[in-house]
Amino acid sequence: RRQTRRPWADVELHTLFSQPLFTAYETPVGQKTGSDAAYWIPLIGLYTGARIGELAQLRTEDISIEDGIPLLHITNTGEGQRLKTSASKRSIPIHSELIRLGLLDYAQAIKAEGYTRLWPMLKADTERPGLMISNWFGEYRRAIGLTEKYPDFHCFRHLVRTKMSRAKIP
Repeated sequence: RRQTRRPWADVELHTLFSQPLFTAYETPVGQKTGSDAAYWIPLIGLYTGARIGELAQLRTEDISIEDGIPLLHITNTGEGQRLKTSASKRSIPIHSELIRLGLLDYAQAIKAEGYTRLWPMLKADTERPGLMISNWFGEYRRAIGLTEKYPDFHCFRHLVRTKMSRAKIP
């Protein structure tokens, strides 16, 4: 099968992450964006290569520290959580940059407020958990000048895979 997606280019990453959303935490308001989800989901996608649906359905309990290692758990054990395949269930070490930006603090604060979903403002869709944020991300990307079909969110997955392959990480 011919691959149509490609990794994000450095100039495209700069265009995306130099926006006020990421430089000044100017999060959009609304269920479609999930407010904080609009900031965190693209960053987590960049550092993990996880699918947008996997990230949209995260629960506060899906972030933990085990043996001193902060982990992000992609699972289907919570209410409304789904996986594309059984092999999709995994635990991913949380990148130090995400920790520096405050992901662990954010997750702790959301949990302390009594929420079980990591993105309580993001409209939940049990059939396609990433639908709302995916649609918003596509609109946002075009609004900031990234108007070609690719890169889309899934291209973060290709970026991570490419970088890991070049670094000889299986």
